Amino acid sequence: MNILQLGIKDWPYSSGKKEKKNRGGGTGKYCDVLFEALGDCDVNFFIITRKHQGQDSVEKKEKLTIYRYNTLPGRKIRHISLAIITLFKVLRIIRKHKIDIIHSHMFLSNVIAIFIGKILKIPVLIVPHSAMYHKYL
Repeated sequence: MNILQLGIKDWPYSSGKKEKKNRGGGTGKYCDVLFEALGDCDVNFFIITRKHQGQDSVEKKEKLTIYRYNTLPGRKIRHISLAIITLFKVLRIIRKHKIDIIHSHMFLSNVIAIFIGKILKIPVLIVPHSAMYHKYL
């Protein structure tokens, strides 16, 4: 099974600290637990995240494939720019890896996941995070 991860700001979790930027939120930590728990299963994860200095644009680690893209700086702008980049890159990644499920985090990525999931008829699992969490309640 191939699962696409959207809305993870930084991968790995502490990568933003290298540039003295805002570290990633809890999403990366929670996803680490998920990846480890499903490590023995036949599951591959594909992560779309932002790129920091010294990181490769595409990285493969066992069952993880990480696609990194440059985003605009700033806490709020990085979310928006990552979501816009995701919108343009996600179709190619879904087709290339035959994605079975889209697992999304953060409000804008969730909107994109729902949109892409409906068009391509791919199941979507959304985890509400961020300041917009109260909108889901």
